[in-house]
Amino acid sequence: MKQALSSKAIAQLKATDKAYIVFDSSQESPVGFGIRVTPNGTKTYLVKRRFRDSSSIKTLTIGKTRDVDLDKARALARKWIADYEAHGEVRGETQRTLAQWTLKEVMDAYVEDLSRRKRGSFVPLDPSQDGQAQALCENTASSIASARKRLALWDKTTLKDLTINKVLTEFDRQRTLHPTAAEKAFTWAKSAVDLALEREREETSTPSVHFNPFASKSVRSLYRSRTQLREHYRQSKVANPLTGEDEIKKFLTVTWSRRERRTTAVDYLLT
Repeated sequence: MKQALSSKAIAQLKATDKAYIVFDSSQESPVGFGIRVTPNGTKTYLVKRRFRDSSSIKTLTIGKTRDVDLDKARALARKWIADYEAHGEVRGETQRTLAQWTLKEVMDAYVEDLSRRKRGSFVPLDPSQDGQAQALCENTASSIASARKRLALWDKTTLKDLTINKVLTEFDRQRTLHPTAAEKAFTWAKSAVDLALEREREETSTPSVHFNPFASKSVRSLYRSRTQLREHYRQSKVANPLTGEDEIKKFLTVTWSRRERRTTAVDYLLT
């Protein structure tokens, strides 16, 4: 697909079930410059073309449209093409890979993604929401904020330097003091890195990170089992609110009443 790109045209590009590329037909752009749009709506500048002395088509990823403006992306595309034609590689300024992201940046991106979800449980607080929805938003935000404090020691640590052994050692230390808080914090970190990995794999065929240290079996094996959790709740005298016919009936009634507004979330809870 070809189209003359502009800020307005880029904003109007819509996500579909499959990723697609729109090549820029403007005379200001080099051949092969365009934008990839993924199913989740991420838009990334790229150059996709056959270079001199090459029998295959090469793709150079420039950066996301939210991070790089169109004029700069076009200028980078021209420079990168010249570099690649002359040296067989891009020299100078290049896009940072996920391996170079710090854990803080990964968590920032995760929170931003959560805040954009229309049907998710974490949405920007809105006065029109009911009290339970407000509480859900606040509880989620509070839980993530608490997790980030526990993970602050890695704020400046890149994913390539965040090894399984480092995660395992720190989790073991934290769980001996506050097991529940540690499990929540490291679960949020796992989810954040999982999302970052998914996004990178959608945008490039050569991802820079191949595993999630928070998802390793050696780390997850230290989490308490359901039996251990039940025993913990029993000793702490924490009761399950969904015990008894009246409580379950009330829960189902309230949940079902919200299905029209939050179909995905309600279906998830009830299936």
